[in-house]
Amino acid sequence: MRDGTRVVRAGLPRFAQGEPFLPGPTFANPYHLAGDPSSSPYSYGRYHNPTWTHFEQALSELEGGSAILFASGMAAVTAVFGSVLRPGNVLVMPSDGYYTARMLAEGYFAALGIEVRLAPTADNAQMEHLDGATLLWLETPSNPGLDLCDLAVLIAAAHQRGALVAVDNTTATVLGQQPLASGADFSVSSDSKALTGHADLLLGHVPCSAMWQQESLYGQNDCTPFAASRERSQVQWKSGWPIALSPRWTCVWNDKARTPWKLPGCSHLNQR
Repeated sequence: MRDGTRVVRAGLPRFAQGEPFLPGPTFANPYHLAGDPSSSPYSYGRYHNPTWTHFEQALSELEGGSAILFASGMAAVTAVFGSVLRPGNVLVMPSDGYYTARMLAEGYFAALGIEVRLAPTADNAQMEHLDGATLLWLETPSNPGLDLCDLAVLIAAAHQRGALVAVDNTTATVLGQQPLASGADFSVSSDSKALTGHADLLLGHVPCSAMWQQESLYGQNDCTPFAASRERSQVQWKSGWPIALSPRWTCVWNDKARTPWKLPGCSHLNQR
């Protein structure tokens, strides 16, 4: 199937007699639950919504791995960092990558005891810093310099050393490259950019290569130390593709000292 067909058809349910051609947005918070709540795919709007399900299915088909929707690109970055890194772990990332991701790593996560190692994207420079690494963060092309690295080579080298690999695929997009197909564990995208026209939406997503990784990201929603609350999302469809989505999340991190932090939209760090 060609990319144009995949984009138009991804995530759409099968045709059913008497049902609309395209699924409309669902604006529900609670759902009817009779008997065992686990028998229902939906229970409460904080955790799931049929509209999110359709969009995540579409992203999963395009990415080649189970995708999870986030309210912004930085919410997606924060969720990957938070699900993988623990005090004493090592994060290797590009020194010329997206500035706000570096700011988050060198500020908040470094303060939690994460060692952050930086190296340029060009010439596979991160290769020299992989010994003892927990997570390798790649970005190719880099933002804003558009430097390149060899994903397959770096991913293989990281896995040989026991590190997980996440690729910021925002600039290339899923139609330009598929990091999961190259062996990455996570592919992170700020969909506020190319996917939604780089104009009017705040959105992000993360596809994963393994079920346990997906579950760890979902676990960010409602368990310590990180909780992400999706309060509402709205999706409109045109030609089978979502053209408007505005979920709002509030992300709270509680460290061992029980220090509350509020991350409005997961894009800024403010201590309360």
